[in-house]
Amino acid sequence: MDNSWSLSPWKAVESSGSWQVVGEKNTIIATIAKSDKSEQYARLIAASPFLLNALQTFVYIIRDEDLPDNGEFDGFVVYDLAKKAIELAGGEVAHRK
Repeated sequence: MDNSWSLSPWKAVESSGSWQVVGEKNTIIATIAKSDKSEQYARLIAASPFLLNALQTFVYIIRDEDLPDNGEFDGFVVYDLAKKAIELAGGEVAHRK
């Protein structure tokens, strides 16, 4: 899995009433207009590289193993949701050799 683009953490910072997500060398990745949810959105965007990495790691480790059904969630459905989220983010699902 090549996640070199996500090695430096992103931060959510308030700036003149709006929120910005900044990366390495304070590069602005996103600006979120002021609203009652702007801080939450900025923090979610700032966490996205780590969330993507966590999902990729989960899918890589689990692969085709049968996850247990806990009565509320079917393990296969959870695995498929993780794979779909990775695809929506433009990431790749790594496969073991």
